[in-house]
Amino acid sequence: MSARGYLRHVRRYWPRRGSGLPAGQRVLDVFPRFADDPRRPPPEVPADPTLTIRKAGGDECLVPVSELVGSEAALDRTVDFYCVTTWSVREQTWTGVPVRAWWDSTIGPARPDAIRRRRGK
Repeated sequence: MSARGYLRHVRRYWPRRGSGLPAGQRVLDVFPRFADDPRRPPPEVPADPTLTIRKAGGDECLVPVSELVGSEAALDRTVDFYCVTTWSVREQTWTGVPVRAWWDSTIGPARPDAIRRRRGK
């Protein structure tokens, strides 16, 4: 990468002042990736990721992420992200399910197929 190309790449991650931000915040053009070595590519996401909720007694609940994102309770929110280290990224869209809605639809009815006991762990 040429020096000019490198500077153009780095500027995307260089905070700059922006109007409408809280005091002390600077805006970035892109959301940074955090890692011990940010030059490494991000890890691969499994084709069908699951969320595992494990109780101290050993019971666990496996919830496919597709079930959460595809549920009627899923919400999209577009908000500004303010980091405590003084940088901000504007208009980030997040998709999620409120915990209460998920709990009432999944745990509340006590789906026996979703909870199983793990032995020895």
